[in-house]
Amino acid sequence: MSSKYSVHEMCGGRAEVAGPLNRRIHEATSRALCRLAFVLLAALPLAVCLSWCALQFVPAVGRWQVQRQLAPVNAALGLSVHAERVQFLTPHRTVVRNVEIRHPETRMLIGSAAEIMIVRRRDQWSVQLQHVELHASQLNAAGARIHDWLLCQPQQSRATVVSANQLTIHDQVHGARSLEHVTAKLFPGLDETWLSLQAQLEAEDPGTAKVVVHRYHDPQRLVTRAQIRTQDTALPCWLVGLAWPDAKALGSQAQFSGTLDWEASQRGWQANVESSVTIDHFPLSSLFWTSADITGSGRLEIQRASISQAGVALLTGQLAVGPGRVGRQALEAARQPLGLTVDRSVISGSARDVGFDQAYCFFHIVPSSLHWVGSLSDARGNLAVRTEQQWQIPIPLSRVVNYLETAQRTGPDVDPPLGRLTRMAMRWLPLESESLVPDDGQSSLSSNP
Repeated sequence: MSSKYSVHEMCGGRAEVAGPLNRRIHEATSRALCRLAFVLLAALPLAVCLSWCALQFVPAVGRWQVQRQLAPVNAALGLSVHAERVQFLTPHRTVVRNVEIRHPETRMLIGSAAEIMIVRRRDQWSVQLQHVELHASQLNAAGARIHDWLLCQPQQSRATVVSANQLTIHDQVHGARSLEHVTAKLFPGLDETWLSLQAQLEAEDPGTAKVVVHRYHDPQRLVTRAQIRTQDTALPCWLVGLAWPDAKALGSQAQFSGTLDWEASQRGWQANVESSVTIDHFPLSSLFWTSADITGSGRLEIQRASISQAGVALLTGQLAVGPGRVGRQALEAARQPLGLTVDRSVISGSARDVGFDQAYCFFHIVPSSLHWVGSLSDARGNLAVRTEQQWQIPIPLSRVVNYLETAQRTGPDVDPPLGRLTRMAMRWLPLESESLVPDDGQSSLSSNP
């Protein structure tokens, strides 16, 4: 009987068992395995890295990467965003260079930025813009798409803070205007999304203006509320005109100050003034057909107002103008329709216009009627007046619009184009349904233009 163990091993020595683990790898096999490991763990990763670096210099690949990175931005904003280059400086820091934003349908340029730095923090995104330029003619359409695509989508994501040291707005009428230290904050949510915009109008002016927009996602009542607060500064009316084009008629020097509330829902929109709002330094000549109708810088103070897409429901305030000049024909035409008492020296004079030092009026507009008192005076006294006792006597708004239209006629057979103030009155005043008939009995305008 044979045995695997020797006598020495059987007597207590250590036994060595032959097995597969104790076999030596052939030298050729060992070299092949080392070469394979080198290829898989060193050469192949190095080749992939070098190929990836080389691909970064291929224009087609660069454009594809930029489009892939910007696809979520296009989907969120509802706009067409293009960039020349995207650089990933760190895992949480990205730089986008030479950015252009266009309308997705018209392809019109909305704005551009030389550089955008995007930083992802733990609880929010931080976006810093450099050399930002916007085109005023496209801001209304862009704002509507951002509202529908960004604010009207309930979402739970990080808050976003966007800042720019300077923002330049290009307008065909007023040229290039700049805003300083612009900051926008977006806080999305499932029940409510709100956006805050804040800007400094001039570098040396510490005052800031602020716009706050809330979008409520309640299915029973979807509504957007916004509030404009100028705080301790005055907002140029050309800037207000970006959202409400009629404000551009007030001129480039006009300024808006106060608090204005705005609400929009499926039923329409409504703007309200609960406290005083002031529009200062606007030329009255810009509201009429010709500058000969009236000249002078005005100050309009609105104590209360309620305006919707249907027109003015309530408007209470006062207007002060002076010094300036007013057309004699306009004063004469105002006697009967507006209940204005005009001095005989004005009626008997032959001059085309009359100079005045100060003009003021207090007014209260409700559907179909106007209550107002006021005076026009110079150093000698009142040139025209409507006394306080006449406050209780309402004037139909249709008569006011007729006066604004007929006061511009230079002759019985001359019908000039409607002045801007006349068009605004026909659009916004709550007129009654009857036709507008001038004092001479000739049908001129309709309350439903």
